[in-house]
Amino acid sequence: MHEAFRPTALKVLLGLLVVFNFTTIAGTSPSETRTVTLKNGKTFEVETKRGMPLPYSSREIKMLILDANAAIPVLSCGKEGQEVKIPWLWALIAELKEKGSFTVTVTTPLDENISTTFEANGPGKISQTFFAKSDHPTIWEGIEDPGIHWFPFHFSFEEKTSKKRFEFTQWTQLDSKTQEQLRTMIQKMMREHCTKP
Repeated sequence: MHEAFRPTALKVLLGLLVVFNFTTIAGTSPSETRTVTLKNGKTFEVETKRGMPLPYSSREIKMLILDANAAIPVLSCGKEGQEVKIPWLWALIAELKEKGSFTVTVTTPLDENISTTFEANGPGKISQTFFAKSDHPTIWEGIEDPGIHWFPFHFSFEEKTSKKRFEFTQWTQLDSKTQEQLRTMIQKMMREHCTKP
């Protein structure tokens, strides 16, 4: 990752993703179930609100955001006029309610041959990136094509000492229109961040 995004600017970016996502699904409209077929032919029933997947919530964890940084060009701090690109990767933000030190394993029906792990401590907020396009290109196939794209990720948490486990699947959705809106918001946010004394 470019030095301009480490660590403060990355926090700014992740915070913006939270605001953007909740703005998209905010409101009092009822939830509905939608049938989603992935590009590999697998079909799932997904609970949505205003067309967006609902964030998972339980007594152990509350998902705040699962979204992608889709190689969005932004101005780099300290190099006036130069643009760099945020790497293609997924960003997770969640409130871990369970106490302990956890190993988290991430998998996806998009490609059952891959997985990744990271560490998380609770209770507290988790901010984590994973499945970069450079390492896992199969997950990202077709993301730049026009239209709506669906992405499911399965998270398995195991507490290191007690071996207690909990798991869930979180869906997210991307489309070209919202990506363009997000691009504009990130560029504005990063300009403001880079000009702060």
